[in-house]
Amino acid sequence: MTKILFSSCGANQVSYDTLTTIPVKRLSPTHYPVEHYKVIDALMKSLQAFGDFNITNATYGISHKGERIFCIIEVDTSSKDYKLVFIMRNSNDMAFSLMIGCGAVVGICSNMQFEAEFKLEQGCKHTKNIMDTFEDRSRPVIGKLFSKSNSLHEKYDYYKKTVIGEKLLSYFLIDAMNKGGLKKTKIDKVYNEFKNPSYKYEGERNSVWQLLQASTHVNKGLNYVDQIDRSQKFIGVLDNYFFTEGGGETRQVWNTRI
Repeated sequence: MTKILFSSCGANQVSYDTLTTIPVKRLSPTHYPVEHYKVIDALMKSLQAFGDFNITNATYGISHKGERIFCIIEVDTSSKDYKLVFIMRNSNDMAFSLMIGCGAVVGICSNMQFEAEFKLEQGCKHTKNIMDTFEDRSRPVIGKLFSKSNSLHEKYDYYKKTVIGEKLLSYFLIDAMNKGGLKKTKIDKVYNEFKNPSYKYEGERNSVWQLLQASTHVNKGLNYVDQIDRSQKFIGVLDNYFFTEGGGETRQVWNTRI
């Protein structure tokens, strides 16, 4: 599954041992890039110090001649159809700052949802003493991640119970496009995938969960930066339309609701 994930995100999967062999290059006198494996080690330490859970798997993808890394860290979850994951991306070519996020991977189709992503606290540029305060700066970010990830199971269960009417679906897809969660050229593809899914997902037929899977399935092939951005914006619109804290039984979202 992980090989499919990384190839669909535009990265090549490598082992941890391979990470230790990738050299770093300084791009300026004040640029002090950090080896990818050192960032991974520090992140793992911070995660395990913060939460009481087991890391079941960790996989790594690199791109741009090893300058950029994308890491997926799987943790224990009670769900049968998806795995809760923490994600990390970082670049040593100054393309973007170190980011830590959370989301889920659906087992039967390798669809990945990027729920939330946060930058490290200020001071995360590649300066000489970047790693000295990593744990202190990562603690507030990891706290936000745990808070977000703890609510995902409730929300996904609610998504699986919530059925979407045809008219509302049309309004939603246009709104998601206008807010950057979906390309105009992919509206029909997401609609068709929703109506005739490639996989049998858990939950009600024509549910919000099925709509989310249609979007993430269609967006496979984007590089991981674009995929994260699209996914977060799409889920933001999805939450605004459908999610209510403490959702209950199976319900119908009527066609006339806008």
